[in-house]
Amino acid sequence: MDWSNVEVVSWDLDGTLYETAPFWGAFRTLVWKSLRPGSFIRTLRELLLLRRYRRWIASARLRGGVLGEVPDALQGPEADAVIDRWLSGAIRRSGAAVGVSEFIQFLAARGIRQVVCTDLRCLGKVDALALPQGFEAIIEGERLGVIKPHHQLLQSVLEQTGVRSSAVVHIGDREDTDRPAAEAVGVKCLILGTDFEDYRCLMRTLP
Repeated sequence: MDWSNVEVVSWDLDGTLYETAPFWGAFRTLVWKSLRPGSFIRTLRELLLLRRYRRWIASARLRGGVLGEVPDALQGPEADAVIDRWLSGAIRRSGAAVGVSEFIQFLAARGIRQVVCTDLRCLGKVDALALPQGFEAIIEGERLGVIKPHHQLLQSVLEQTGVRSSAVVHIGDREDTDRPAAEAVGVKCLILGTDFEDYRCLMRTLP
């Protein structure tokens, strides 16, 4: 890919800044550690909320990314705390994707701006990744009422950064959501595992 005119990289978060397999391994470890006397019922209740959250997101994808009304159980600081405790906790244990920290620093050293464009509420996920470089902005689909493949998330990247679409690259992990959302607004898209094997390989494509 020609990087000569790239000014902004838009990062998907879940499955892109961290790897899915280590995340779920860490998540299962947290579950087993929590299924003990005194916290068993609370753990089951929280896992049921997480399952409802995932199903709500999955059903929205089937509607083209329009979330609609947020279920009451998924609103408010208590729901945020449960979602954050489990998801950010698993991310903290599994860590960032191999090579992503180096690639982020590599981009920053070349003056390429970076933002996060994530479907889900971010909460403490970015902090849990302990990345070496801050992001200019974090765009959350849940806050906008839409998730990828809806084009509004990538349109928001263009609006917030003020650059033309040809100067943006979106990096994601899903052909069915990241690519159509990016291409709908004229943004180039790179899919982890399809367009590049890992971040060290991707780094070698930059001059």
